[in-house]
Amino acid sequence: MLVIFGVFGYAPRKLRVDPSPMVVALVLGPMMEKTLRQALFLTRGSVVDLVARPRSATILLLAAAALFGPPLVGLLRGRRLAKPIPQGSNAS
Repeated sequence: MLVIFGVFGYAPRKLRVDPSPMVVALVLGPMMEKTLRQALFLTRGSVVDLVARPRSATILLLAAAALFGPPLVGLLRGRRLAKPIPQGSNAS
């Protein structure tokens, strides 16, 4: 067990991955799951009722933007920075 957790702790450090999102997920994950279960119980299992409300739809859209925004911005910046090599130039 010690070796498994040692590898689990060493791998993010070696790969230069920030461990703070994992800690936040471990802390907030069970609370979010419990709250989602309660909300689904109140709406009798209908996810549409959760999304149909303006406040919850706004929060879900903000969460999606926070999740998918940074990778999309990185992709767009990478395409803008990549410059094509001219065909007619001879470097040698």
